[in-house]
Amino acid sequence: MMNKLLYIFIVVQFSLQGLAQQLPNFVNQDANSTFANPSFVTYSNTTDILLAHKLTQQSFSQRPMTNFGHFKTTFRGKHGFGVSMIQTQRGLFKEFNGYLNYGYAVKLSGYWKLGFGVAVGLKNQRLDLSESIYFQNEDPLLSSSGLTSYTYDGQFGGYLSSSKFLFHFSILQLFGNRFNDNVSNLNQHFVSGLEYKISLPKNMSFTPMASINYVQKGLMQYNLGGQFEFKNTIGIGVMAKSNFALSPNMYVKFKSIKLSYAYDLISLNEINQGFSHEISLKWSKQKYNTKDKSITKEEALERVLELIDTYFDVQTSDIDLLERKKLLKDLRVEINELLPYLDDTDREKIEKDLNTKKKKSK
Repeated sequence: MMNKLLYIFIVVQFSLQGLAQQLPNFVNQDANSTFANPSFVTYSNTTDILLAHKLTQQSFSQRPMTNFGHFKTTFRGKHGFGVSMIQTQRGLFKEFNGYLNYGYAVKLSGYWKLGFGVAVGLKNQRLDLSESIYFQNEDPLLSSSGLTSYTYDGQFGGYLSSSKFLFHFSILQLFGNRFNDNVSNLNQHFVSGLEYKISLPKNMSFTPMASINYVQKGLMQYNLGGQFEFKNTIGIGVMAKSNFALSPNMYVKFKSIKLSYAYDLISLNEINQGFSHEISLKWSKQKYNTKDKSITKEEALERVLELIDTYFDVQTSDIDLLERKKLLKDLRVEINELLPYLDDTDREKIEKDLNTKKKKSK
């Protein structure tokens, strides 16, 4: 009996502390950015539903597993609202977290946008002793045992983006507070990343990306990778994590549905080795800021290109200065109202058209 009580004490004191240091880490960019940065609720003017599952295969029976669900929508393209739920299991430990997100975005010049966001929620973790090795011996002390603790939590994040560039940062487990059991506490996680999309011939693009994850106690992880995309419908990439894993990944997009898969090759050391599967499904619907909901994406693109032509014509016209300024302002307003109808590929076409006309106008 004394050995079993000692076993419980050791597991609780050390393992709960270790559990509080870890956060799920997704390879899939949709799942990882949504989970690790509350400001991304305004990154796109869409209503999204995202489901993700990650299962790690390692040399023990209770394999680490993470389930993640997220819903978000925007209002007037500036305000974003979201709800997130995360369920994780690591050996005898089970954790369930829920968050409410709010984000606000400001349009800068051109395609540049600055966004910030916060999330608040509750974390609940449970040590399920009934699944320990002692339960196999039908021990009455452990057969119904379980230790549950909970605490509040918060997140803060932001991003700066254009049609090709993205910089993001966030602080997870913001308050660094303790669980109500006074045994484990939440260490702050600092995450930042950088991406730049490079256009290639034949409707292809390549996006190199790098990020840093830093934990308050001094642990740091570097991630470096990239992704090739074709027509914004097929993507293939790889992510390398320092001292951790090599992660090939891919996605296929059909209309509003995006299916992603990633595969982690884990090699921490000779003992802790294995691999993990990660799959996610995302449904996304574009939101509109204009009153006319019947306009299609193709019609919006054609109209924007026409407005750009008119814009440059007005700039070089001989009409009165005040009248010219008013016309240019009206054209800019109409262009901005049509931009939410367009995807990244359309925006790249517009940016190329603008650059060409700027060169000709000089």
